[in-house]
Amino acid sequence: MTQSLMYVVLYMYFVFITMAPTGQEDEVTPPRWAMRLEEKMDRINDKLEKLVKVEESSQANTAAITFMREEQLRMNERIIDLETRSMSSNLVFSGIPVNERETNDTLKVEMMNIINHDLELEESNIVILRCHRFMAYKNQTPPDAIAVMANKQDIGTILRNSKKLATRTDKLYLNQQYPREVQARRRILYPILRSARERKMKASLVKDKLIIESRSYTVNNLHELPFDTTELNQKDGKNCIAFLGRLSGLSNFYRSPFTFKGVNYTHMEQLIQAHKAITVHNKVDEMAIMLITDPSDIKRRGDRIQMTTEQINKWNEINQQVVRDGLMAKFSQHPQLKLDLIATAPKKLAEASTDRYWGCGKRLRDPQVTQPSKWTGHNIMSKLLEGVRRDLIGE
Repeated sequence: MTQSLMYVVLYMYFVFITMAPTGQEDEVTPPRWAMRLEEKMDRINDKLEKLVKVEESSQANTAAITFMREEQLRMNERIIDLETRSMSSNLVFSGIPVNERETNDTLKVEMMNIINHDLELEESNIVILRCHRFMAYKNQTPPDAIAVMANKQDIGTILRNSKKLATRTDKLYLNQQYPREVQARRRILYPILRSARERKMKASLVKDKLIIESRSYTVNNLHELPFDTTELNQKDGKNCIAFLGRLSGLSNFYRSPFTFKGVNYTHMEQLIQAHKAITVHNKVDEMAIMLITDPSDIKRRGDRIQMTTEQINKWNEINQQVVRDGLMAKFSQHPQLKLDLIATAPKKLAEASTDRYWGCGKRLRDPQVTQPSKWTGHNIMSKLLEGVRRDLIGE
């Protein structure tokens, strides 16, 4: 029963008590108090029916929006799949020097020289249908080049022999082309693939799916992996633990469903970005954020929320308290995560992000990431985590 319906029932009870008879009435003619009560009851029933209709309409609208958003996500995945299929014959060459007189024909000759001589595949009769350079990305030198193969099965043969390029003096890399979304997912999955193989497990990466011992994993169900992957997203120093990414329980990207003020969240990033939308009264972005499951997509959506100077100031005033309360809810509702956080004491924590406000200003691979004196960021997220840790230890 919703809160409004409970109020109606309580009101009906109050009316009945206050208007009940105090003595005997005429048994033939309905007493006036009964008639007044009946009129009141009719009006209450009318209001109750209207409330029920409003609630049903609201639930229907929410269900419709949820369905449309889910359908949009499904359509996006279908588009990504179609893009992936359309690129299945494409091979990307990274590092081929640019010749001033280069044409697509001379570029094709250079690619075939690499395949036939460097990879020693001259007898494989591999054929390139066409090729071209990509536009330079962020002053990339030289720009990548793409080759469309006559037989897409040849890509596997080429990639299996690509280790032979290590003998070249220049840095040349070969990769199959994928859509941007798939490339981002593969970057997350590839370290896990290596870790699984180091454990002598049968593992492979097919497009954006990781197969380990015949079971499929995506970026959305990494919490179901058969081994601990924390070390892939954490670095343990003498006096500090640095972290970043969805494989670390300390991270906002880590999947850890919890409830905060009656609302269910998949991970901390969802809570943070949803509350940013709430701060600016942006119901559309709030609802979209609550329906998206991938934390990277949620962060991108949150970063696009338009805010006035006044709204930015308001968010800056409350965001630390929102995050701290959310972190307390997350770790309190997950006993193992709570124990993992407490176990990090007394070391300092560092979010290995170049974000100067939330992070320490250093990347996880930076040797200085576990050296607090070298940090260039305020590291607010980790300070909030340390505060939550102190409270959990003191319970």
